[in-house]
Amino acid sequence: MPQLASHVVSLYKFAPVQEVADSCRTGAATDIIFGLALGYKSAILPSVIMCVIIFIANSLAGMYGIACAALGMLATLASGE
Repeated sequence: MPQLASHVVSLYKFAPVQEVADSCRTGAATDIIFGLALGYKSAILPSVIMCVIIFIANSLAGMYGIACAALGMLATLASGE
């Protein structure tokens, strides 16, 4: 799921990237601020998902569950598209 969220905000065919490209027309400062704001917005969903996963893993198996969930999430990062 975190890969999907970052995928949406990094491909040109999606609206957020086109909005950043449009903000370049007004100047560099606007582009930097807009890009930074988009980066912050794109981190909200993965952060919430991580919190939910950690809570569930801790509820089911304690610290061992958190460790297994962390390894499972790290294992998915190497998979390319």
